[in-house]
Amino acid sequence: MAVLVSFSKIFGILSDFLLVLEIILIFVFIFKSKKFSYSSPKSPCSVRTSLYWLTFFFITFSSAFLLASLLKFLLPFPRPLNLIEGKILYDSFPSRHTLIASSLAFSSFSLNYKLGILNIFFAILIGLFRILGLYHWPQDVLAGFLLGFILSLLIKEIYKIKRNEHS
Repeated sequence: MAVLVSFSKIFGILSDFLLVLEIILIFVFIFKSKKFSYSSPKSPCSVRTSLYWLTFFFITFSSAFLLASLLKFLLPFPRPLNLIEGKILYDSFPSRHTLIASSLAFSSFSLNYKLGILNIFFAILIGLFRILGLYHWPQDVLAGFLLGFILSLLIKEIYKIKRNEHS
């Protein structure tokens, strides 16, 4: 039992690390990309563009977190590891890590195609690690991935509308 819990913690740490890495890559791309440095790093145009993308990803992250939290409250399912340990905690569905990672990953395609591909790979690994770590059932991860995709499309459309209103 102790070995199982240890492996579970390792996979939990790996999934946390990949999610943080995904967020760091987005930040690095926003601030270091030649696409956003028009004349100088301090030019108003590049600052405005960077702020646009920062708020876009902040809204994506926050929406994913809130959606996952709401669904966990409304649809209580036990976690696999909790059933093995004898604890019954009903917060498995959907996988919050996977929902956040996939929504950020699909949204990052708007920023850069290669970044999007890399982040999708990270999101898939995060989902796999959440299953292997016995934090989630496969359907929790699949739902998180699909909801992340849908949420990213919705936020992109809303953000386009709001940006066009203020242009």
